[in-house]
Amino acid sequence: MAPEAIVCMLVSILIIWGGLIASVTALVQRGHREAREAQAAATEEVLRELLDD
Repeated sequence: MAPEAIVCMLVSILIIWGGLIASVTALVQRGHREAREAQAAATEEVLRELLDD
């Protein structure tokens, strides 16, 4: 196999895996943010109910 083809394949692999890692990282961060927001909303609702009584 020609050296240029090997380099091209390696670069392609790096680009694909880099994109995959970036996508997974973004999804994990999104999940953490949504969980944090849900927790804050639940806490706010409980506090509101406790203070209304």
